[in-house]
Amino acid sequence: MKLSFYRYLWLVCLTLIWSDGAAAGGAAEREFLVGGDISALAVIEEHGGIFRDPNQPGDAIAIMRRYGANCFRLRLFVQPTGKNVVVNDLAYTIALARRIRAAGGQWLLDFHYSDTWADPAHQTKPAAWEDLPFEQPEARVYEYTRDCLGAFQKAGVPPDLVQPGNEITPGMLWPDGKLHDVVEPERQWERFTRLLRAAVRGIQAAPADRPPRIVIHIDQGANWPKTRWFFERIEKYQVPCDVIGL
Repeated sequence: MKLSFYRYLWLVCLTLIWSDGAAAGGAAEREFLVGGDISALAVIEEHGGIFRDPNQPGDAIAIMRRYGANCFRLRLFVQPTGKNVVVNDLAYTIALARRIRAAGGQWLLDFHYSDTWADPAHQTKPAAWEDLPFEQPEARVYEYTRDCLGAFQKAGVPPDLVQPGNEITPGMLWPDGKLHDVVEPERQWERFTRLLRAAVRGIQAAPADRPPRIVIHIDQGANWPKTRWFFERIEKYQVPCDVIGL
C-alpha cells in the first residue's frame, strides 16, 4: 500500500479523522470523526467529578455525543501503576468502551506497551518484560496485542481503530526499540519496526467481526518535515498503516 499523507489525519485533544466509508450504491463517502481521549473519565467520576450541560449534571459521553462527538480514544497500560490517572487496565478499559458503544460512539484503543505513560521522553518496557531478550518482547508484543483485542471482542466492544504505541517518534519499548541517542541508528530502526510489525500482526490475528483500522501515532503534528521523514521510514520498513496519527 502506498502511504498517503493527506488521506487520514488524527489530532488529539480535538480529534479529527477523515476516513473512507461505503455509501449507498457502493460509492465512497468521507466520514468526519470528532472526539477526544476520555481515558481518565471513570476515575474522575470516582473522585467526585461532575460534568454539566450547561448547568445540569449529566453523563460526559452523552454530553459530548449531543455536541457532535462520535469517536473516543481509550489508552491501555500493561500493568498500570495506579498513580494519578494511570489506571487503565483491561477491565477498566472494557467498561469505558461499553459506555461509548451504548452511547452510539466509535472508539480507538491506544496501546502504551508500558505500565505508565509512553511519550517522547518515556517509553519504558513493562516490568514483566524488563529482562527478556529482544526476541521475547517481540513475541510478547504480538501475543499481548492479540489477546487484549480478543478480550474486547469477547466483551462485545471491539475497537474501530487501534493505535500500537503512543507518540512513538523516539521509538518504543526502550532500549530495544529506542531511536534517538543510539550508536547504530539503522539497526535500531530495524528493531523498532520489528516490534511495531509484531504489534500489527497481533491486531490482524485477533478475532474481529470487522478488522480495525491501524493508527501509527507520533507527536509531531506541527512539524511536517519530521512527520514526512518518519512515515517515509515506516513505509521503507513495510509497517502496515491505515491512519496517520499526529
